[in-house]
Amino acid sequence: MRFSKLQNAIGAKLLPSVLELTKEPGDYPAFIDKLNRLEKIGAIPINLAEGEQGQ
Repeated sequence: MRFSKLQNAIGAKLLPSVLELTKEPGDYPAFIDKLNRLEKIGAIPINLAEGEQGQ
């Protein structure tokens, strides 16, 4: 339950702020869309976007 609250907070507050700072155009309503966009532009490492499963 705590992880889902953390994920919701990250998706609602942190990721939109980072996208705003990078001046990325577009609307990313879903958590995964925001995460994918940040990974694509290099704002987060790919292994972080995959949840460290890529190691």
